[in-house]
Amino acid sequence: AAREAMASPLIDVPIEGATRVLLNITGGTDLTIQEVQESADFIGKMVDPEANIIFGMVTDPKMEDEVRITVIATGLPQGTGEPEQSLEQLVEDSLAEGTPTPVVEEAPEPRVELPGFLRRFGFGRRRGDDR
Repeated sequence: AAREAMASPLIDVPIEGATRVLLNITGGTDLTIQEVQESADFIGKMVDPEANIIFGMVTDPKMEDEVRITVIATGLPQGTGEPEQSLEQLVEDSLAEGTPTPVVEEAPEPRVELPGFLRRFGFGRRRGDDR
C-alpha cells in the first residue's frame, strides 16, 4: 500500500529528503502491526534519515481488506517539483491556446454593523469621521 501511495499520479512532488512527515495508516481490524511497521519503514527510508516523523494509526471496521495511507511531507529540499507558473504566464498560455480566461471580479465588502460597545471605544471610525 505504501509503494502504491508513493507511485500515485496525484503526487506532484517526490518526498525524498523531506525533514518533517505526518504519516497516518488506516485499515480494518485485519490490518496487522507487521503490515503497519512495513509501511512506516518504507516511508521512513524515503525521507531524510533525521526526519521528524509523526505517526498515527486508525482502525476502521468498515475497511476490511483495505488500507489507506496518508502522507504529508514538508521540509523538502530546494528545487523539487515543477516551478509554478506566474499569473501572467497562465493568462498568456490560455490566450495562445484559445482557452477562455475566466474573469475574476472582487466582491464588494459586506457592510458590517459594529456592536455599540465597540463604537463607544472608537472602533470602526474612519480618520476624519467625527460621528
